[in-house]
Amino acid sequence: MWYHLNYERGQIVKKTASNRNLLIDIWRIIAALLIVMYHTRYLNLTTENYHFHQAYLYVEFYFLLSGYFAYVHFHKCSCKSVNEMAGESIRYTVKKWSSYLPYVIPAVIAQYILEQILSPVSRADFLHILEEMPRDLFLLSAASGKSRVGPLWYLSAMILVMPLLGMLFQYIPKYLMLILSILPAMIYYGLTGASGVRTPPHDLIRAMVCMMLGVLIFCLLEELNRLKFRKLPALLLGEGLLIYTVISTWSTDSSTGYGKETVVLAFLGGIVLLLCHGDIRLPAPARGLIKYACDLSFVMYIWQKGAATIVDILIPEGSDHKKVIIYCAITVAVSVIMKFLTEQLTALMKKAAPGKYFFEK
Repeated sequence: MWYHLNYERGQIVKKTASNRNLLIDIWRIIAALLIVMYHTRYLNLTTENYHFHQAYLYVEFYFLLSGYFAYVHFHKCSCKSVNEMAGESIRYTVKKWSSYLPYVIPAVIAQYILEQILSPVSRADFLHILEEMPRDLFLLSAASGKSRVGPLWYLSAMILVMPLLGMLFQYIPKYLMLILSILPAMIYYGLTGASGVRTPPHDLIRAMVCMMLGVLIFCLLEELNRLKFRKLPALLLGEGLLIYTVISTWSTDSSTGYGKETVVLAFLGGIVLLLCHGDIRLPAPARGLIKYACDLSFVMYIWQKGAATIVDILIPEGSDHKKVIIYCAITVAVSVIMKFLTEQLTALMKKAAPGKYFFEK
């Protein structure tokens, strides 16, 4: 469920499709596309044709947003006891986890089949490989650092830390939580340099410290609204900071580039300022198109590894540019198809109510 701040009244209200922040949605789409381009590394491109060595940092953008929306949700909760808080945290986590599974499960199954086509192994070896599948299917890969669908580590890390994070967001007072969220982030990014270290348990630590900064976004946003920061400067500054991140992460050399911690700060500032600006007015068809593209970008994130494997199967000796074009086309096409099929299947399952065959009323 989406939530946002009612900035005029300082209240938290349910966010529906009609009042979601399109500025944030547009940057969700851009972030997903840049991560898809970062994963052209799966195509084994030559260095001069690989331009997105630093775009993995856009995972931080998603962590910051996820942390902010999680804090908004838990901040409005009225649980009194620790047990109630724990229950709410678990329910929130399970709801998010279960909403991802219909998209994740087909992608994982397809990836195991595609890898067998690309690099066939014996039946016994393949059955041994299948023993690893539950780890990917149920988004547990961030605990081990091993996955055959690499991009899913973000969803896995977020889900695994969410129960504890939800408890902290409810139990610890806002400004104390603000203090406790800033120091771990400073220490972690100070030590790693936002280098995207993936050895366990870095995935979980990275998710935790970055999502905790959602409290900082919340508090900064409150302060800007209290000061009645003007919308136009918020829009221009916010867009400027996020455009800076695009320029900073476009690089053909993994060992050089801009300060990565600065990019994370630009993400944080850009998100705060665009949330401060609030939604933009667009005709219903344009709003619908942006919403569809935003939802599609989530499916593209899940299917990008599968699309790259298909390219490796179809044109292993193709030119770099041909591989990239086909990879992008397949990613979009498969995502459109799978989004449609998943939504239709989910609707049918709800209508059929299969639970009635297993549980008594």
